[in-house]
Amino acid sequence: MDLAMTMSRVRYYRAMFYSGAIYNFSVAISLVLAFENFYPLLGGGDIPQSPLFSLFLQITMGLVFLFGVIYGLIGYRPEAESSGILASLGIAGKLFFFFIMSGYAAAGLIPWGLAAVSFVDLFYSLLFIEYMLYRSSVAKQERSR
Repeated sequence: MDLAMTMSRVRYYRAMFYSGAIYNFSVAISLVLAFENFYPLLGGGDIPQSPLFSLFLQITMGLVFLFGVIYGLIGYRPEAESSGILASLGIAGKLFFFFIMSGYAAAGLIPWGLAAVSFVDLFYSLLFIEYMLYRSSVAKQERSR
């Protein structure tokens, strides 16, 4: 069952989730293809050349890309019932990424420039939380009718 969102809200949430998808796609593709170029710009020094490092970078960026696909699916139909579940996963993923990156930066294990990328994830998690709160209020209104 779809939620009865206004068309302006649907357009807003579409744009929000599509922009989140584009952000995730751009980060994942950029870091897989050009991590060596971006890391020094973000305050990093020597880059580990181990195959294990490359493996985990590619796995992590694959997951970032996959979350982008999820955000695109939510953007396609933000009023769909399944979009709430997907958005909850998005919130958890973005907060997880933010806290892990911030923790590593605070411990001095990665440069703050690299961790700063995760502040965009914190911002999106707050937008996704607002989406969930709006969904909840619409669902309450529908139940009270």
